[in-house]
Amino acid sequence: MCGNVFAESIVVQSIVPVKQCSDGLCTTRYLPSYFYQYKPLNAFDMVNRLPGFSLTDSDDTQRGFAENAGNVLFNDERASTKSESLEDLLNQIPADDVIRIDVLTGRLGELALPGQSIVANVIRNKKSRSGIWELRGRFHSPDYSLRQSANLVYNDTIKNVGLSSSLLYGRYRGRTESDRSFFDAPNFEQLDEERFEVFDESGWITDWSMALNAEIFGWRVNTNIGYLHRDEFGGNDSIRRDFRDEVQQSRFFFPDGDIFKDTDFGIDVEKKIDATNAIKLITIISNREFDEVGGVIDTTLPNEAIVERESSFNTLGQERIARIEWNNTWIKGHNVKISIENALNKLDSRFGLTSLENNELVPVFVPGANTIVKENRADLRLLDSFTVGSVGVEAGIAIERSTIEQEGGFTDSRDFSYFKPNLSLSYKTKNNASIRFDYRRIVSQLDFFDFASNADLDQDELELGNPTLEPEKTDRFEFQYEHQFAGSTAVNIKLFYDDVSDALDTLILSETLEAVGNIGDASRFGIDSAFTLPVEFLGIKNGRLDIELDWQDTKVTDPLSGESREIGDTEHWQMVVNFRQELPRIDAFWGLSYLIDDDRFFFGADELSRSGRDELLDLYFEKRLNNGLRIYFSVENLFEGGDPIDRQVFNGNRFSGILAQREFRVRSFTREIFVRVSKSF
Repeated sequence: MCGNVFAESIVVQSIVPVKQCSDGLCTTRYLPSYFYQYKPLNAFDMVNRLPGFSLTDSDDTQRGFAENAGNVLFNDERASTKSESLEDLLNQIPADDVIRIDVLTGRLGELALPGQSIVANVIRNKKSRSGIWELRGRFHSPDYSLRQSANLVYNDTIKNVGLSSSLLYGRYRGRTESDRSFFDAPNFEQLDEERFEVFDESGWITDWSMALNAEIFGWRVNTNIGYLHRDEFGGNDSIRRDFRDEVQQSRFFFPDGDIFKDTDFGIDVEKKIDATNAIKLITIISNREFDEVGGVIDTTLPNEAIVERESSFNTLGQERIARIEWNNTWIKGHNVKISIENALNKLDSRFGLTSLENNELVPVFVPGANTIVKENRADLRLLDSFTVGSVGVEAGIAIERSTIEQEGGFTDSRDFSYFKPNLSLSYKTKNNASIRFDYRRIVSQLDFFDFASNADLDQDELELGNPTLEPEKTDRFEFQYEHQFAGSTAVNIKLFYDDVSDALDTLILSETLEAVGNIGDASRFGIDSAFTLPVEFLGIKNGRLDIELDWQDTKVTDPLSGESREIGDTEHWQMVVNFRQELPRIDAFWGLSYLIDDDRFFFGADELSRSGRDELLDLYFEKRLNNGLRIYFSVENLFEGGDPIDRQVFNGNRFSGILAQREFRVRSFTREIFVRVSKSF
């Protein structure tokens, strides 16, 4: 697809910004004129066109508010929300409202975004009245039935109160197909059973958010409110043929119904006390409700359905965060930030399972099925940001203390204390490249669902909770090189090494049972890289290529064999390629996105499975009309790529046992056709 086929004779000129540095902080300013060639609809389109920049969303594996930061600011501030993704927030800002986007590198300590080395600061006009409406349609193979939705974004200023709101309402669908083949010992060349399965679910989604900002008695006040309701109903239909004696066919249906309800409220107030002091208060309240019903139904006989098992899983997750930040610049050349944060996390989980015995469903005892887990955490940190010569320095320390309590099937209470230092050094070279070294100690956020028990009805296995979990601790070392060359050429390369203690992986409980648990020390070493390249050298005008290539090597000691292996459910490498070409003659663009990654392993008690590799290709095209309408069309997962799985099950544990069964599964995801009509106003 290169050469003269898609080439345009009109060359779109871009205004290339220049990086400027002061006191160790480097700013590359992108004005709207830079993005004119791309005709963006919203701020998300604009951020995606920043050379060498990769959007990093908030990470729920990090604790509280301070460390759960992405790499985008809005008018110099971080949004006081944990529920909305940066992509959603950027989609709510029409492109016409963006005054500029500053890409920041170097000494970023005063921004309070730990772990981020390159940040996009979206400066928008808060007083404009604007909006975006979208009508969307999605068609899934093989029947290509329509799932429609609508999205409305509206921004306004009412009596000096800024208002930003967004509402999405519509239908969606998820579908996969799987071919599964089973080979039993001792003859692994003879097919014993095959299954064809279709997982199909659909439902409705309502996603609403609103942000208000104002200045009251010298205090800048920002409020964020969010509500999400999503239901999913369907299940997995499994047709099975058994070849062991004579060919027998059976059919099972695994019903699955899920309801999600998320509510969030966040508020931050900030005041500049004097020329050198400012204070900021942040409060976040969030609730996560999840209800799931499932089961196993024998539908082999055409006129009779036998319910063999039923399950229910009901959870309520809550998070409460209160934070105070004090910023001081009294010492010349130093920006000192002191913060105190308290966070309360809670999960109330209820799991029920019944199984058919003597033509009657009777309860099955599951340890830890009904449990309440709480964590109360306090964090005190000090961060100083300054320069030494031409080197920007960020140095900080944090002290954390937390208490984890669990009630129900497992009852326990434990206290933890952590010391978390960090140090960053940044330097701008003579050719405007940025070099950064970063060290920080990270304490991960536990997934409270790992404390609660559940069941995998398809594998007929219990998934037990683990009441002894501790947070994973990591000493992370990073070295980063970032350089924007002439035009839109950019390179961003990061080397990292993680020294991990109390690594979270699969903990072996018995010959056949496992749970998520701490299994000892581990390490990660890798490279994350992003490249932006114009493609005129291929004979393609007005085109651009963005490549992200990540590689890592991980090591941990296997709790069964005592030998070194990779950390479970991690991939060695991943590559994402995005190509886009502007077609100015017809006021349109087209492009493609390609993703491929490596296999991942699961090391269970009596099984070893290998899944991957994923390979997905999307094509897209957008036409802009004279009346401002945009028509966007895409084909996602063009070749219906999937996730092949090789699963080995043993008699006894997987290290000392004998291989009993081998399963090969090819799971394919549906091809989807997406159509969107949109307009800004």
